[in-house]
Amino acid sequence: MLLTIRADPSAPAGWSADMVRPEGSAFTQTHELIGLGGPLGHRLLRAIAREGDRLLFAQATRGAGREDDIHTFRTIEGGLAEWGIKGDPIPPLLLAPARRGETVDFHLDPTHGYWLDEPWPSNAEMTRLFEEDQAARKGPAIDWSIVGPQDAARRARATALLEAGALRSGDDFWHAAFLFQHGAKPEDYLLAHGLAVIAAARGRRDAAWIAAATLDRYLQAIGQKQVYGTQYLTRPGQPVTQEPYDRTTLSDGMRSATGVPTLEWQEKQRAEMDAQRGPPPPPKR
Repeated sequence: MLLTIRADPSAPAGWSADMVRPEGSAFTQTHELIGLGGPLGHRLLRAIAREGDRLLFAQATRGAGREDDIHTFRTIEGGLAEWGIKGDPIPPLLLAPARRGETVDFHLDPTHGYWLDEPWPSNAEMTRLFEEDQAARKGPAIDWSIVGPQDAARRARATALLEAGALRSGDDFWHAAFLFQHGAKPEDYLLAHGLAVIAAARGRRDAAWIAAATLDRYLQAIGQKQVYGTQYLTRPGQPVTQEPYDRTTLSDGMRSATGVPTLEWQEKQRAEMDAQRGPPPPPKR
């Protein structure tokens, strides 16, 4: 798709746009391009209003008796822009600047779907919050009376960024998932799981592991059995345990596909953790 925007004093909001795209193409909610076919279509759009930092465009020539889509456009950092349909459940598309003289041409199979590779810019503040979260967990001794309140402040800021729509890239959602994985209540872990799923959908393949770990932590937090086996619990004077743990719902193949070790490897890891802790103290008399 090629979108050309020009100043237009005759348009209500001062801009017009020419959109060129295959007439038969459509996007799914996960930004898969499907149904590529038909001739290239040219649509003339005129900006009808401003809504915050967005321009709202409508088709210049409307069909009789029908209500046309309202297109939204806004520039974002990195010289990129977002384009979408107002009120549409499909998230806005990320647009990159066209090269001089670039035209629309396609030789794709209309019977196949194509995933868009969208270079969403990462949020520098979200990256910093993640780095602080990880740094706070390094070292032999962690003072949770200090780290706990710091974690809560980082989650509060991440929530504000999320609600403001400032998290876009796979990295952003991956970073946020770790912050809420280190939360204090089941709702934090469930949110972390949702963030991890988005991170995976936006290209962070390693987000599959944090998606599994957040689900396990949420399940145990609500009194249910974990299913991947990512959570290990240590209690004074007792062996390291993964219980409660449902080992049968998922196969080892499913665990491996998400970066989680097999049951055999998990048991070795649990035994090693036990050995590192040393023998339990003798019972008091």
